[in-house]
Amino acid sequence: MFALFSYFLYCILPLPLAAYPNRVPAGHAGVPGETNPPCTSCHTVTLNSASGSVALAFDGGNVYRPGQAQQVTVRITDADTSRVFGFQATVRTSANAQGGAFTAGTNTTVTTQGTLAYINQTRSAATYTFTWTPPATASGTLRFYVAGLAARGARDSRVYTATYDLTPEGTVPSLRTENPAVLAAGFRPVISSGAWMSLFGANLAPSTRTWDAATEIADGSLPRALDGVSVTVNGRAAAIHYISPTQLNVQAPDDDATGIVEVKVTTREGSATGTVERARYSPGLFALEESNVRYASAVLSDGTRAGSPSSLRPLRAGEVISLFGTGFGETEPAMAAGIVVTAPASLGDLSQLQVRVGGLEAKLLWAGLVSAGLFQINIEIPALAAGDHAVVAERSGVATQDNVYLSIAQ
Repeated sequence: MFALFSYFLYCILPLPLAAYPNRVPAGHAGVPGETNPPCTSCHTVTLNSASGSVALAFDGGNVYRPGQAQQVTVRITDADTSRVFGFQATVRTSANAQGGAFTAGTNTTVTTQGTLAYINQTRSAATYTFTWTPPATASGTLRFYVAGLAARGARDSRVYTATYDLTPEGTVPSLRTENPAVLAAGFRPVISSGAWMSLFGANLAPSTRTWDAATEIADGSLPRALDGVSVTVNGRAAAIHYISPTQLNVQAPDDDATGIVEVKVTTREGSATGTVERARYSPGLFALEESNVRYASAVLSDGTRAGSPSSLRPLRAGEVISLFGTGFGETEPAMAAGIVVTAPASLGDLSQLQVRVGGLEAKLLWAGLVSAGLFQINIEIPALAAGDHAVVAERSGVATQDNVYLSIAQ
């Protein structure tokens, strides 16, 4: 790091900074990898001591509007106010390219090094202002680098560094205030280990897509990030299946915690946090809406969809169907969240699960995990009259959501 700032210190004679305007060579704002030959025979540098600091303030806050100029203020502080002050700043894209243009203000000037631009002091001052114009189009997060100098001759030079990340206005992610995270089946605000959950908000992702199973599921593990979007629940990474600007679908990670926990969405533009309740079980049935009625996602043994008015074949009492849900808890053998399920894992003791259709208990034939976070429940429909009948599944006393139906024919 010494080499990075050695030429920051007007290297020929220990004269006041004002006597050598523009003496700071380009490339000494603290950007990683930018170095010039050290001048250790001339200068002694103390880097980021507790004696002071350098800071930037942006009149638009830590966001930018593409192509719209804003004023930037540099403030250098040091316990010894008699020192000579100076600074250098630059701004870069995530690809380390120049991030916009500088217009010099009082006691400042612009220098360049190839395609890169830097703003520097021309005279000593504790405060400087200049104008920065971001790129004409949103360029993701832009990082400002600044190095401030407080010198007393060449042999006592204090250098302070800082970085600031600015994001395009309107692209920082946010989660909705009420129930930002819910169970994906039924949308109730409670989740459990391995359950699929949905998060709702704005600017949650730069694109809309699901994972590419061929390229993004590796070594049996589901992806923890898509297009720079990741989610943690109680500090643990969640597998992520679907992203869009307004909704994310992720699998809750394994965790023994119960109660209210933090959920955090991180994108290239920033992060947003909310809360959700964690429980041991959070069962929910997947359903489809038809004519303002929610019908359980159900199929017959041959895979034919059944149980709703639009089904390819009517559902009758005595038939065997499969229901699908999430959040039903542990299986035998245990299946970790975020891992590809290669063989079905049974719920184990089927007495822990009851399914009622139209208030009558259905015969339970099998239940278990058939895919990551996805439970299949095989039941025989009880003797019921034609019409829509509510279906409820209950794991260890915890029931699925209300108002889910199966349509039974004569």
